[in-house]
Amino acid sequence: MVRQRAVFEFEKYKEKVIEAILGAFANILQSFEDAVKALEGDRIQ
Repeated sequence: MVRQRAVFEFEKYKEKVIEAILGAFANILQSFEDAVKALEGDRIQ
């Protein structure tokens, strides 16, 4: 029964969890892009 409740709770919040994970990956990718642009601006490749 505990497992069923855990599955239910996950299903209830699944969309928000996925949004949060994708948002975190988007932030990481943006940070890498900003770092590359900064290095390119310094003429370091």
